[in-house]
Amino acid sequence: MLTAMIALLMLTPLSTALVHADDYKLLKKWGSACKLRTDSGCIDPDGSGPLQKGDGQFDHPGDVALDSSGELLYVTDSRNNRVQKFDSDGNFITKWGSQGITDGKFDFPTGLAVDYLGRNIYVADSKNDRIQKFDSNGKFITKWGSHCDFSTGSGCIDPDGSGPLRKGDGQFNAPRGVFVDSTGKLVYAVDITNDRIQKFDSNGKFITKWGSSGTNRGEFNTIGGIAGIGIASASSGGLFVDSSSVVVYVADKENDNVQVFTRTLTTNSQHNGFVNTLVIAFVILVGALIIFKIIKSIRTQKIEMID
Repeated sequence: MLTAMIALLMLTPLSTALVHADDYKLLKKWGSACKLRTDSGCIDPDGSGPLQKGDGQFDHPGDVALDSSGELLYVTDSRNNRVQKFDSDGNFITKWGSQGITDGKFDFPTGLAVDYLGRNIYVADSKNDRIQKFDSNGKFITKWGSHCDFSTGSGCIDPDGSGPLRKGDGQFNAPRGVFVDSTGKLVYAVDITNDRIQKFDSNGKFITKWGSSGTNRGEFNTIGGIAGIGIASASSGGLFVDSSSVVVYVADKENDNVQVFTRTLTTNSQHNGFVNTLVIAFVILVGALIIFKIIKSIRTQKIEMID
């Protein structure tokens, strides 16, 4: 029986094991089109109740993040320049933001992340070239960043003069993703147009950066996503970091490869082709380890029977 199960596992097509659309069932969906700037499509969801016109509706939602409890969900409503908060069933709780440049306002917010305690929300305020930090109810805490275009040098400044930092450190050109490691102490931002990743502490103090425009190892041409093991990933400009070993996988979109970095920020490897190759390799490795343990267990049982 055991031999038959192992044989069946090895003969099962890998694509079937990895992807089986029939296993997934839609549980819930919510939202509809509402352009707040023109009032197009916006409705009052509860009439004379406490909700307002447009609550729970969207115009180009850019990213979504769950808190660690899985009970609270945050969405960047990018073209409406706000963040909306829901429970896990899609019931509207609150919102914050509007178009502008002052604290708590946005110009096309995209990526967002929640720290592991669910207390702090980080938002990539893309066209304002900054990261904003809020509490879980939308109260503004702090912000950092300003415009710097490496391709022209426009807006780039040296943040500490003759100190160790360099021109452009802590600045952005349209940040699209922001993510927090599992300790809640480190924040990574995808500085997409400058083709680099920047790392900060949770209060926005610059720590380090890596990447530049190009086709060589350690260079990028539009970061499509970052992956690893340890925290949840995201969609646009996604970041997924192994906080224990600090291994970062970067999908280098226009260069058609995946690059792998360590804490020392040196490139470990570069893989051309589909990102799914990494997943397939992982599944094969896990399968091999399972089979090895089963065989070892059978051998141990045989030895005990002989004794």
